Formats: sequence, C-alpha cells, structure tokens
Amino acid sequence: MAKTLSSSTSSALSPNWACLPVDLLELILEKLVFLSDYIRFSAVCKLWNSIVLNDHKENRISLSNHQLPWLLVSSRDEDEDKDEDREERFSLYNFVKAEICNFRLGILHNYLNRRYCGSSHGWMIFLSSSDQLVILNPLSGTTIHPPPFNENHRVAKVILSRNPSLGSFEIIATFYGLTEVAYLKFGDEFWIHSEGNNLAFFIYNFIFYKDHIFGVSHRGRIVSLLVTNGDHNGIQSSKESFSRQIKVRFEDIEPHLEKMWASISFIVETTQNDLLLVHIFENFGHSIYKIYKLIVLSNDQFKRIPMVNLDGHCLFLGKNRPISVLASNCPGCRPNSIYYSYGISRRRSGGAYDMYGVEEFNLEDESVRELHRGIGSKYGGSWIVPTMNAQFEVDKSLV
Repeated sequence: MAKTLSSSTSSALSPNWACLPVDLLELILEKLVFLSDYIRFSAVCKLWNSIVLNDHKENRISLSNHQLPWLLVSSRDEDEDKDEDREERFSLYNFVKAEICNFRLGILHNYLNRRYCGSSHGWMIFLSSSDQLVILNPLSGTTIHPPPFNENHRVAKVILSRNPSLGSFEIIATFYGLTEVAYLKFGDEFWIHSEGNNLAFFIYNFIFYKDHIFGVSHRGRIVSLLVTNGDHNGIQSSKESFSRQIKVRFEDIEPHLEKMWASISFIVETTQNDLLLVHIFENFGHSIYKIYKLIVLSNDQFKRIPMVNLDGHCLFLGKNRPISVLASNCPGCRPNSIYYSYGISRRRSGGAYDMYGVEEFNLEDESVRELHRGIGSKYGGSWIVPTMNAQFEVDKSLV
C-alpha cells in the first residue's frame, strides 16, 4: 500500500528558500545573464527580491552590455486577421525562442495611439496627445517629461545619451520635414535648436559617443554636432540653456553612395567602445550589408576600415539606439551577425511588400536570411533592452 505524507511531513520537506545563505545567493546572481532570470529570481521571496533591488543595483544596470534584446511588438502582430476588435497591447518578443515574453509591461493602453519616437537604453519615447515628449520605462511604467519644444514640430526620432536611471542625460530629437535638430540636457528649461541648413536631419541616425554626437544619413554623409556654451558680449547668460549653441560639421565619407543609395545607415558603438558604420542596401529584393570600423581623427575627421568580422559581437538595428552584445553571452545569437528589424515597406522579389520583419546578416559568410517575416511592430521595428529599477514590481502570475 502506498504511503502518503502527512501535511506536517510535507511542510518539513518543502524548501525554505529564505534560509539559503546570502553568499550562495550572491554566487547564483553572478551567473545570471538575462534580465528575465533576474526577474524570476526576485519573485521567489522577499529576501531574494531585496538582494536583487539593493545589493545588485550596479549588476542590474550593467546587464544591457550582455543581455539579449527583445523586439517590441503589439498583441495583434502575429494574429491580425482573426480578431480585429481584440484589444491591442504592447509585448516583448524573444526572437531566439520565437515566443512572446510573458512579462506585464508598464505601458498604458493609450500609448498605442501616440506617436512612437524610438527607444534608447531600455526606455521608450512617445509623443503625447499634447505633442510633448514622454520617456517611459516599459517594465516599471516610470515616466520622465522633458520640457515642451519651442515650437510644435512633427518629431521623427529621439535618442538618449544614457540610461536615465543613472542620473543626468542628454537628448537629441529630429523632425520630419525640417532641416534642424534639437538638443536638451535634462534639467534645462529649454531645447536648443540648430540653425537652419540644407541637411534633412530626419533621415539621419544619431548616436552619443564619448564626448561626441555623430549622425549618418542613408547616403553615408556623417555629421557631428558640437554643443557649445556661448556668451553675450562676453557675459555668460544666467540661464545656461539660453547660451548654448549647436555647431554642425559634416563630411561625405563615402561620396560614391550618391549613386548607390543605401536604404539606411547606422553608427554603432560596440561593448569594446569601437565605432562601426553599417550600410544596408536594397538590391532587387535582396539586402546587401557593408560594415566599417570608424577611427575618429582630429577635428572629427574619420578613417574607414572594412570589417571582416565583428569580434564575436552581434548588432541589433531598427528604430532604436543601435545595440551591441557579445554573442557568447547570448545563447542563440550567431556570432558576427547583424539582426535588423525593419518596420517599413520593403520591395521583395516578385513585387511583394512586407510591412515589418527581422533578418540576420552574417559578416563571415555574408549570408542574409529572413528570421521572422511579419514579426515586428507597426511602432517602427525596435529592439528593447529593458532595465530593472527599484520601482519595478514582479507579477508572480507571469513568471
């Protein structure tokens, strides 16, 4: 006859996770790579949650250097035809496992109808109904509200200099149809706009790199923005933001691109602080990638070196600040590859059009393959590396 355990015996055999030695828990945390594992760890009990949020704050912030990015999708992206009336919501998609991550995002439903301006350092940027920027952490729901623009413009893309959780940061914004760019050091009251010129900045992808701000157009023209503190008749303004000026310098690093017309170009900073230039061309329905290492010389001039590999890195490109991770830290990623999430119409062979998808380019064998056609987002094809902060609460029903 089978023996049954009494409730007291069963309770005695149940593990008491809160009694595990803290040193052992620290060792476990050091082995974790993915933010999802940190979230599950913190959901076990109050002690484990406290260790993650307090003792390992720096570890959580540095996770972005070796964490698998997630793709921002909407709930109807995979199943658009079955229920058009079903409520839409934001989700994060794990492209390696080909599944929707079951973490509840702190994004209110009304953001679905707002203009999406991109993502940087795990934060998303929207334009509110009153045409004001809202910087939002998709996990915690924390929002930051920069001051309004000097004039109402149609915002194209917004880039942050670093994770706002770390403190002071800077912002660059471009606008559709305008030949100017706006800059803000968070805490200032006013945006600084560059003087008008013939550069359509909305076709540029910008990046903050060390003490520089660089941008590249789809035709390979590279610009550098220099924010300076001016003065008025030798007297410094009492409001520093009033006295700032933006100087624009540009260089046609690849003049032959005027004839080739790259579909899109990116400047990327790797985890080793190298600067890469990526061009993606459309050629009769097939993508062609060209990658170079950029050496910044004096006066913001560049030396361009063709790349034969990415030193084991993977790049994630889309309507986001370009992301670089080491493939060895992200199982399922192919070393020396670029994962490009496109969120625009693309001509394919046979004349068909795709609205969005993900393709993989490998630099070593120069192969291009479609990974997830139709998986992406009408919000621009963004990769997100979410960041945990002390305000994040774990929904235990989702882990």
